[in-house]
Amino acid sequence: EIDFLKLYLKLEELRFKDKIEFNFQANDLISEYDVMVPPLLIQPIVENAFKHGLLHKEIGGKLDLIFQQIDDDTIHCIIEDNGIGRENAKKFAKWKPKEYKSSGVQTVQERIELINQEHEQTIIQFKITDLMDSANNPAGTRVEFWFKSLI
Repeated sequence: EIDFLKLYLKLEELRFKDKIEFNFQANDLISEYDVMVPPLLIQPIVENAFKHGLLHKEIGGKLDLIFQQIDDDTIHCIIEDNGIGRENAKKFAKWKPKEYKSSGVQTVQERIELINQEHEQTIIQFKITDLMDSANNPAGTRVEFWFKSLI
């Protein structure tokens, strides 16, 4: 999954050229642990960061994608952008056709619920935080995942 995300970020880097600064971090210890990171949970969130937050930012866009080993059985993934924020992004969505409905986050949440139900325990947690600057204006979005081992 990490290799897939690296490739996806390279493609977006080509598309956005010098408009966005990318920061990708993955602790080397992560590969030593057997923690399930289901495919295509993180990518839609990263895509949303580009499509809804960073696309509308003129200059100085930044995207952080960080994987951290919390303990022997937990990986913490952080996707943080300094885009226009979810509230401002809704203003741009008003110009889209009424039949258009973005479903990336909803689909991710539904998949997490199904995975947790299948394993009869919470192995994946998910949280979205709207970031604000010192004047309380939207300053981006932070999305976090916690993946627990099945062992």
